[in-house]
Amino acid sequence: MTPGISVIIAVYNKEDYLEQTIASVLAQTYSDFELVLWNDGSTDNSLDIINSFKDDRIRVYESPNAGASVARNKAVENSNSEFLAFLDADDLWAENHLEELHRLRNKYPGACFFATNSYLQIGNQQMERKYSISVDGEDKEVSFFEASMKDSIVNSSTAAMTKSAFIKAGGFDPSLKSGEDTDLFIRLGFDHKVVFSPRLTCNVIRTPESLSQTATDLSMKPDFSSYREKELEHPEVKAYLDLNRYALCLQARLNDDQQQFDRFYQEIDKKNLNKKQRFLLSQDKASLLRLKKIQQIGGQFGLRWGAF
Repeated sequence: MTPGISVIIAVYNKEDYLEQTIASVLAQTYSDFELVLWNDGSTDNSLDIINSFKDDRIRVYESPNAGASVARNKAVENSNSEFLAFLDADDLWAENHLEELHRLRNKYPGACFFATNSYLQIGNQQMERKYSISVDGEDKEVSFFEASMKDSIVNSSTAAMTKSAFIKAGGFDPSLKSGEDTDLFIRLGFDHKVVFSPRLTCNVIRTPESLSQTATDLSMKPDFSSYREKELEHPEVKAYLDLNRYALCLQARLNDDQQQFDRFYQEIDKKNLNKKQRFLLSQDKASLLRLKKIQQIGGQFGLRWGAF
């Protein structure tokens, strides 16, 4: 029988977190799912941890390391449900996460793109997200771009979508080693609203070794150049992409890469940046490193001093 939901997890060297992550999936109150685990050439004990679980709903595949985009795309290809839910191998779901996604899909039968609210955990501190829209009250359909001008309304452990929408959008870009999830959400956001639940059903754990924290090579990240036509048509898309270019400018400054800084800076409409963002772009590398250190210390005490 076809499962109601296919849970997709790509795994690469996550032995310190994987057992808890899988356990959080198997503890779901909504039980009509399959768990598709794709081991992306792990060199630690990740595969042994996967194989230690004995549950008929688990399906395990592996291949040489090719990156999260390739692993996730292959996992989707081998999944059996029309409804996909993604989870990073070091994050945790509350036991009602899949039940909440199932409820949303039944409530919005014509929708293709879904997400729930989540906590962000840094060290021992668990913090709520700061979105650019109000998330109080009931479920709502929102523009991905308008809702994501601070924290993204969708992340790689809260995202769910129909397989047909995933395929039509082109899946994850295999040329990207970081930011591939954002790139996919952008493409989905062009054609679909996000059905968003304000209920907190996921804990996104930011670890020092997370690729999102360690990937500094800008060639590994999306440059958004293929979306220029969409930007001209939709101001909210332009505003969202300019914020992402702003983040790339900051990384270029930290990389001492003036050419990349100039490239992204020239594409930004400065009216889309606030005073703090324009101030940070004017700082040199040493000043940004000092501010980043302060930000990290603040995070240890539950304070979020972000660049946005």
